[in-house]
Amino acid sequence: MTNRNGLEGRGTALASWDGTVLVAIDGTESRKMQHSSVRAFYEGYTGAKRYFHGPNRWVTGADLWPTVERATQFVLWNRRSLGARDSIDLVGHSRGGMGVIVVAQRLHDQPGGAIPVRFMGLFDAVDRTPTLEFGRIPSNVGVVSHAVRDPRVGSRSYFGNTGLHHASGVRYRRHIFPGSHSGLGGDPWRGDHPHGLTETADIKAAEGAYSWIVDRARNAGVPVRKLIVTFAAYRVSR
Repeated sequence: MTNRNGLEGRGTALASWDGTVLVAIDGTESRKMQHSSVRAFYEGYTGAKRYFHGPNRWVTGADLWPTVERATQFVLWNRRSLGARDSIDLVGHSRGGMGVIVVAQRLHDQPGGAIPVRFMGLFDAVDRTPTLEFGRIPSNVGVVSHAVRDPRVGSRSYFGNTGLHHASGVRYRRHIFPGSHSGLGGDPWRGDHPHGLTETADIKAAEGAYSWIVDRARNAGVPVRKLIVTFAAYRVSR
């Protein structure tokens, strides 16, 4: 696996381009995670790609916005360099999920016309901002798959989900998993421990969410391999 601190803003562009582009944005404080579902998706993806850590500012997440700008410019640079033939895919967890929604919105609002996004994978996307407009998925996105924590589990009940609404024509599907917010991001039992949820169940939810998103992406034509990931083996002390 790639070094956990070596992926920030890095990836591949022209060298391995085969007509696909991926932007992957992880959740808040992802640098403290040994592994994540977003990173596993990134590592299994074939094409031009770039992974970004999520914001470090836990309360406001304000440092997400420079990442959104860099991610948008990465997509636009590939299109300028290679033409408009590439298929664009986006994946994100937590606030990173909100980040890729904003990237899609910016691609929709390009002066030359909306740039299409083939697939968007969301791992329990949240906004935690008072600006609700960020959560609407625009019409340039073809397929959206959103893995959401079951509210009955009680994980991060003060985190409201985003990415629940979309423009007409978007093929949207949401699947609820009985795990924690951190677990759905690929870091089970490392966040809160809701009453009644066990570590084993949280690991199972993490594995299920990752597998479901990858399967949905592959069904949409995304060139991504499903990695063999044992999420429990990647836990580290903070």
